[in-house]
Amino acid sequence: MNSAVPTVKRANVQLHDLTYNRYFQSLPIVDVQAILEQNGLDGAVLDGIYTGREGTVREMLNAKVGVTFSWYKMPSGHYEIVSYVS
Repeated sequence: MNSAVPTVKRANVQLHDLTYNRYFQSLPIVDVQAILEQNGLDGAVLDGIYTGREGTVREMLNAKVGVTFSWYKMPSGHYEIVSYVS
């Protein structure tokens, strides 16, 4: 069994808990980075400047594991976030 699987599952549960049925006034990059780092993954891959009403970033965390972070700014001004590790 791949040793990264428990880390990936744990990170995904935490990302789900952060974003499920919740909307944000700003992009929760720091929160997502903290979850990655708590699980031994490199949150710094998400450092950057995020612009636009919607977008998706996909970055590799190591040779086999990557993170996806997507955002959509709704007409209310709040952001819907989807983020997962795979």
